[in-house]
Amino acid sequence: MGARHFIVRLGKASSGARYDDLKLLPCEIQVRTVVQDSWAIIQHHMVYKRESQVPTQLQRKLNSLAGLFETVDDQFERIREEREQYVADVRDTVSRPSVFLENELNLDSFREYLKWKFPDQIPEAFEGQANTILDSLITAGYKTLGELEDLIEETATVRSRAMQELIEKKTVMLAENEKVPSSIEPFVSLALTTPNLDSMHFGSRSKDLIRKYRPQS
Repeated sequence: MGARHFIVRLGKASSGARYDDLKLLPCEIQVRTVVQDSWAIIQHHMVYKRESQVPTQLQRKLNSLAGLFETVDDQFERIREEREQYVADVRDTVSRPSVFLENELNLDSFREYLKWKFPDQIPEAFEGQANTILDSLITAGYKTLGELEDLIEETATVRSRAMQELIEKKTVMLAENEKVPSSIEPFVSLALTTPNLDSMHFGSRSKDLIRKYRPQS
């Protein structure tokens, strides 16, 4: 399986004693996919360096296996392209809210919703925060952006008050710039309405505070 090979040298911008002995030396950089890298590892462990070194009875199986790896690589590329197209299609509906909100709730559409609903906020304070919050929403039974929008709108007033106190008492995860990640907004809305608050990933202080704003409290 072919990787891309680049022969490079240090550029003129690299100057100084530490580079003097390296300036004229070429360096090869190999760029390959994860699947290509897996195939290279397999070849390495099998020791064979050239096709002529492989026993004839194994050559056919190795060729078939190499073909399967190439097929997997092609399929991963197609999936990546289809995902990019899916995200583009979701974005195309943003200007038509009634259509946009019909989209299925998944990680890609959730991120687009956060940009649309809370344009002045960053989506998450740490990598994976949006994923965790999305899991809570899906577990609670939310299936479309429209259902999520209803939750956000129905809790808007009480969520605003709860969020203000959560921030003042530093019981929510803030970004480095002290801004509230937009993914926290639906999480608090869910906490305000879910029957089982204890199942949510909030600290005990946050849960005690949220209980003040829940309708049944």
